[in-house]
Amino acid sequence: MRLHWIIKSSSILMVAASVISVAGASAIASSVTSRALNNRDAEVTHRIECSNGSHITEMIVDEQHNYGVIDVKFNCSNGTTTLWATNNPNTDNRFTLRGNLAGLEVFEQYGYGVIDFRYFKRSGGAEEVGRFTYNPREDRTAYIECSNKAYGAEVYEQSGYGIVDVALLCLPESEVRRGTTVPTPRRP
Repeated sequence: MRLHWIIKSSSILMVAASVISVAGASAIASSVTSRALNNRDAEVTHRIECSNGSHITEMIVDEQHNYGVIDVKFNCSNGTTTLWATNNPNTDNRFTLRGNLAGLEVFEQYGYGVIDFRYFKRSGGAEEVGRFTYNPREDRTAYIECSNKAYGAEVYEQSGYGIVDVALLCLPESEVRRGTTVPTPRRP
């Protein structure tokens, strides 16, 4: 039996609005989606994020046979790259998908943790880019989405299982223009 959950950062199920402050940088108001799978067995939470108001333009996923997804990192709109979330060197396969990250469908196999992601980019609405590992053994999936673009993630790791859950860090809604009318720039 496969369970499907839909969770959006703008819904009542949103975990919290937060203020992120980095030494020497201005605070960025943002929101965090709920954990996709609500797996509470994680022993370590890793936070990886793009800097200076930039957003994710590419996601890299490492997979280890018999464990599933063991690590992730992001390339950012300002040309920087985050560190690997778990820093696990035991990869067998590496996958990359591109686009302004808006949402993830997270695939879980019981006894293994996260085994795949489906990547959605922001292009007007959320548009599917594709899956990373194409592992067909999921027992359930869950979807998390930012109403704008994502700039990072909280990655939850359990020893012996790899990544067991994820939440997205979302840029503020105010940075997105809504509606059909866009002001014409002034010309000098």
